[in-house]
Parts: sequence; structure tokens; C-alpha cells
Amino acid sequence: HTNFLDEAVREGLGVAAGMSDYPFYQMTPGSCLRATDFNCFSQVKPLYLQNLQNGFLTADRKYHPALKYMNILNEPDLKMPSSATNGGPEGPKQMARSLISAFDAMLEAE
Repeated sequence: HTNFLDEAVREGLGVAAGMSDYPFYQMTPGSCLRATDFNCFSQVKPLYLQNLQNGFLTADRKYHPALKYMNILNEPDLKMPSSATNGGPEGPKQMARSLISAFDAMLEAE
């Protein structure tokens, strides 16, 4: 990611990066949707660590200056689970578990 982020800085741009949907519900086997009851820690930590190592962090272990925001999961209410906003009371709890465990994994990876 370094080249892209460096170019963004040169152009005076800020970057709003986001985690891939892969660990949340596309990983086969092992997505947190299907394998760990919406606990995304073990799926997200190694992938976010790769992002940090591949340019999100500078050599002095600070976030790249182009990074302004980090989206944990795009549209979680539509994905984790898809019934989070139109199902029963368990849906919002599962969505919250997904987001909180993913955020915890990102902090641990730092």
C-alpha cells in the first residue's frame, strides 16, 4: 500500500481505507459469520497486521500520513448478519459482536 499512500500525500489527498469483507463472510472455511459466532478477532488480526506491515505504518511505526480514516466493515447492518436491522433482537447483538471483536483485533495487531 506504500506507493499508493505516498502518491496520495504528494497529491495532497487523504485516504479512507477499509477492511476487506473477506474475513467477515467470504473466507471459506472460517469466516466469522459461519465459523466463530460473529467473533471476528482471529480472522481480522492477521489480515490487519498485513495491512500495517504493507504500508499502513511507516518505518517509525506511526500511521502513514495519508491515512485519515479506517472503516472496519462496510455496511455491517447488511452483512453481519443480513437480518441485523429487520430480524429479531439477536441480529444487532451479532453485528455489534462482529464490529467490536474486529476493532479489538485491529488494536491488538498494532
